[in-house]
Amino acid sequence: MMKVQDVLLKAMAKKIRWWEAAEILGVSDRTMRRWRERLEEHGYSGLADRRKGKPSALSGDRGSHFFVTPKAGEKVDQHRLTQVGRAMRELGVQMIPAYSPQARGRGERSFGTWQGRLPQELRLAGIGS
Repeated sequence: MMKVQDVLLKAMAKKIRWWEAAEILGVSDRTMRRWRERLEEHGYSGLADRRKGKPSALSGDRGSHFFVTPKAGEKVDQHRLTQVGRAMRELGVQMIPAYSPQARGRGERSFGTWQGRLPQELRLAGIGS
């Protein structure tokens, strides 16, 4: 897998387009634009994430790995926890079930981004078959 710096250098050298770089790195176009601005202004040190700590909440689809749902389409059981739910509770991270299609769609798009990343990685590595 390519390093972030390698992908950014390829994009800066116009060997790949910025949206392709975003796809390869598994980030949104918006994130890629921010990274590009910070890279141009501050160099690589501008890309460092200086935030510390853990997230206060995590939104996930209602998959069985995140939540126990007694019946399909019903609300999740907040009292019965999965292994992931127990780990998040122990870490103090609130688990938020996604009930709206829009919220679930963001997760699905992210998964699609990761699926789309493999062909890009293979192409950049010069692997054609």
